[in-house]
Amino acid sequence: ANLVGNGQGNDRFALVIYDSGSGKFIGLDLALFTGTGQTYTVAAWTNTTTFSTSYSSAALGTATFPSSPQSKYGLRVVTDSTNTTYYFSLNGGTWNQLFQHSKNTFLTPDSVGFGVGAFDANIIMQVDSFKITQP
Repeated sequence: ANLVGNGQGNDRFALVIYDSGSGKFIGLDLALFTGTGQTYTVAAWTNTTTFSTSYSSAALGTATFPSSPQSKYGLRVVTDSTNTTYYFSLNGGTWNQLFQHSKNTFLTPDSVGFGVGAFDANIIMQVDSFKITQP
């Protein structure tokens, strides 16, 4: 996916797994912070306004905010019969595991989607590829 921001800080997007029965969700989030760079985070939310916990994060150094789509960032969530595992990619090809938990921890997901957050609501997320496969 491409993320384009205006450099005001705290622009982010996420791949989200969602439990429609409870309203809970877990997001695998990429944030681009002006001056401090990229941070990938796995975080749980009780609903859209109530943060629950941050499971894991990785700060990956300084980055310049792109003003046009140019950088490929990959997000991947894999669920098998036992675990849910969260991965990120800096180049869309090499995957790095960020976090893993037992399947159905915190929620029982039945949906997947995307979330976007911006400091001033001026952000673009471009999805180049999205695929759901059976384990």
